[in-house]
Amino acid sequence: MHKTMIGFTLGVAGVLLGVCAHSAVVTTPPDTAQPNILLIVLDDLGYSDLGFNGSEIRTPHIDGLAASGVFLSNFYASATCSPTRAALMTGVDPHTAGLGTMAAARADERLGSPGFEGYLNDRVMPIAQLLRDAGYHTSIAGKWHLGAADGQRPESKGFDRSFALMGGGASHFADASGLVVFERGADYFEDGVAVDELPADFYSSTFYTNRALDYIGAAQRARKPFFSYVAYTAPHWPLQVPDADLDLYAGVYDEGYEVLLHHRVAAMRRRGLVPLDSGVAPAPAHLQPWAGMNAQERAEHSREMEIYAAMIERVDREIGRLLAALERDGELRNTLVILLSDNGPEGNDIGQLPMNRLWIPLAFDNDLDNIGRVKSYTWTGPGWALASSGPFRLYKTFASEGGIRVPAVVSWPARIPAQRRLDGIASVTDLVATLLDYAGAESPGPEFAPLDGQSLRGYLEGSTQASPRTTYASELFGRHSIRMGAWKALWLYPPFGSGDWQLYNLDEDPGETHDLAVQQPARLKTMVAAWETWRKQQGFTLPSQEIAYGLPAK
Repeated sequence: MHKTMIGFTLGVAGVLLGVCAHSAVVTTPPDTAQPNILLIVLDDLGYSDLGFNGSEIRTPHIDGLAASGVFLSNFYASATCSPTRAALMTGVDPHTAGLGTMAAARADERLGSPGFEGYLNDRVMPIAQLLRDAGYHTSIAGKWHLGAADGQRPESKGFDRSFALMGGGASHFADASGLVVFERGADYFEDGVAVDELPADFYSSTFYTNRALDYIGAAQRARKPFFSYVAYTAPHWPLQVPDADLDLYAGVYDEGYEVLLHHRVAAMRRRGLVPLDSGVAPAPAHLQPWAGMNAQERAEHSREMEIYAAMIERVDREIGRLLAALERDGELRNTLVILLSDNGPEGNDIGQLPMNRLWIPLAFDNDLDNIGRVKSYTWTGPGWALASSGPFRLYKTFASEGGIRVPAVVSWPARIPAQRRLDGIASVTDLVATLLDYAGAESPGPEFAPLDGQSLRGYLEGSTQASPRTTYASELFGRHSIRMGAWKALWLYPPFGSGDWQLYNLDEDPGETHDLAVQQPARLKTMVAAWETWRKQQGFTLPSQEIAYGLPAK
């Protein structure tokens, strides 16, 4: 895979000059200097949702980061949030780290067994602890989702300061409603102490940014380099924004999700992100065509996508505020910034979660004029999710490209050459090794699981032309896949897959539309054997049945 230039608009260049201009002229720091590290995670963001990938959603600050660094176009995460975050925090596969499945996946008979504890286990050493041992001030602001009991929270995992949401999501406002009926409400902890009440003006993206800046200030006062992990919950459902942002995208999505998918894919083709003649993954059979909806249904679905887009623009604005503060304080010049999504966009039917069909109408106001406000509870659904991941197949929870290939940007102009797209395979598991390399920190000792990832430093800086990773294997909820070079073997349960291994050439067919298993049996056999070797190394078995949530109603 080779490096190519990204085509940036004048607007993005302006953002780059405004936010990162100081970085462009500073003297390169010595190799021994420890950089600050800013790790930003967005929640359920789709591959095509960002402006520099051709989206209509305005994301100038993220676009500026991409312009000032590199975009990793073949970057992989797990298919849902906790497994990705486990790998992100440890550099170890989630099947070893304790999040081989979601803690809420009660139907998974593997839950509770080694590697499936539902929290970060004692076999792994978190990156925050490793960096703290190397002299860093460490902090988290945002979503944790790696264990809520004593000894499992951030303050016990190497973080000096923390304001963290324990669960997978919540209302983005001060009411702190949970995601499902049996949750009493969102659980927030600050520095190990339960937060009983949020400020009246709480909005997640804004508050997390404020806390991140507070903690960075503490690092500055201590004269230490900082590791700041900012784990936003946008644009995870429920879809909500402050009133000032409610109408940012009014009317933009009235033509429907099929039209949006067409526009997004066309933009990606123009940017060379997918081949001009590649196919687009077909919609699942349960998706209702836009033309088949009545006017009220179309209005509600359009409004949901408007709010989703506004959430992304809002979190981009907060990221811009964070970067501007670092620039103002003279910190940005020596800050390595990494931004990624934790998985593909949410396209599952959240209404199928336990009791939601009864609970949501009783507890929330989802009238058209209240969608996006406090006490609303809506999600995008499969149509918009397919547009957000387009042209890739499916979305969050699936081992297809739409579920696990995510946008990722790395920027440090003093070290990493700018305005490049790197097409080699990389994964969330590689980031711990990369950060340790840049920080000059030690890897976990022999009493802990060894890192599964490899440092991307040489690849990012251009001293090596190829990514150190050539293979990526995954499994979640029984859905599994392996990528080896341009080729990918995929196994999905019906009706989303065949119930057998399928084979795709992703260089030619990123939408996974043409199964080549019959034409290439030897290649498929080799890849399946490689996946089995990986599974045995990770020490897990497949579940006896499909586990995933939000399956279409039968």
